Amino acid sequence: MHEIKINDLRSFAKAGNSTVKLDSYYHYEIAKIKKDGIYVSGGTIFIDGHRTELKTQVPFYEIYKHIDTIKQGRVLLAERRAGKLIGTWKYEQMIGEMD
Repeated sequence: MHEIKINDLRSFAKAGNSTVKLDSYYHYEIAKIKKDGIYVSGGTIFIDGHRTELKTQVPFYEIYKHIDTIKQGRVLLAERRAGKLIGTWKYEQMIGEMD
């Protein structure tokens, strides 16, 4: 089993279409993984009468401990087990194909 590290999060961002489900601290929000961090909801504001959703960039090192699962599209790639973020068999299969 492969433990997911911060560098792995960066590789998910490069691959695109990757999201994380965060823990109760972030109200179980689903957030996008980008190359410079994870973007979480920052609230809603109105600009010129139009409702706009704010997104706040949180660095990987700050949010890592709050990640419950990681998905790429509909595929579950990692989940938190016993306090560690562990890659699923699908993730193991993906990295095996890259080698």
